[in-house]
Amino acid sequence: MYMKDSEFPAFAIGIPTRNRPLYLEQTLTSITRLAQLPREIFVCDSSDLELQDVLAVVCNNSQIKTTLLKSVKASIPFQRNAIAQAFLDADTQFDFLLFLDDDTEPAIDYSQRLVDFLLDNPQYGGASGVTQTEHRHKALDLIGLAFLVNGEQGHVLRSGVGIPPSRDCDSDVEWIFGCSVWRRDVIETFAWNGNWDGYAVGEDVEFSYRVSKMWKLRVLAGAKIVNAYAPEGRPTSYVLARSTVVHRWHIAQLHNKPLFISRLCVIWSCLGELGFTCIKILTKPSKDRFRSLFGFISGLINIF
Repeated sequence: MYMKDSEFPAFAIGIPTRNRPLYLEQTLTSITRLAQLPREIFVCDSSDLELQDVLAVVCNNSQIKTTLLKSVKASIPFQRNAIAQAFLDADTQFDFLLFLDDDTEPAIDYSQRLVDFLLDNPQYGGASGVTQTEHRHKALDLIGLAFLVNGEQGHVLRSGVGIPPSRDCDSDVEWIFGCSVWRRDVIETFAWNGNWDGYAVGEDVEFSYRVSKMWKLRVLAGAKIVNAYAPEGRPTSYVLARSTVVHRWHIAQLHNKPLFISRLCVIWSCLGELGFTCIKILTKPSKDRFRSLFGFISGLINIF
């Protein structure tokens, strides 16, 4: 068990949020149970007008100093940039910035494990823990390998797909998910793609993969965090599928390979997704699955 350390380096927590005041309140409460507490929490809100006052009350009632930022755009990466700027401009000279989602609950030692690791390993720019994941059937994993949507854990494939890391052991990776801690030097040098709107599927892959070209990244299997996967604020099945294709195309180009190879890899991966969606429609038709189908097609048209 980690113990509180009065000489622990100053770090802040950043939380982008939208239309989830109750989930945010639970996350803020869970932060107060951390073995090492942040000096300040930055919350960037893009909620609808009718929920903004409720969310402001939640932040004002936080037991830790919480600065509420208003976002003019409903975009997680845009909000991350606003938090990063507030972090850099703060009166306190923070050494690290830990991002959390607004529907998560970190284990008591989450922040300390991550910050301690970066303190001991200056060649690493960022680190994250692990959250719960659904186990897929082995047959689906094999099909995923064939269609470039599965591969080596913790790597970013030529198709722009970020493969989740191992949950069983610590590992160096090419990308880390959104609930991650970053050095101040990284925050000063890199920015998230603020042009991506809304939930911005893949924004964590895109940002951290760029960082990995200059810094090493680490996933610590012992650092646990629970994600409630709140339904509020998530994109429709059409938007999710379309964004998946378009953002994969952006990420695939970071490999600095010939464009026709990157485009071919992305298209092939999306054809696999299309085929899988069609199978699901045939077995159990639903409006959401039809919307996903049209979303993938729209995204493919876009990248051409």
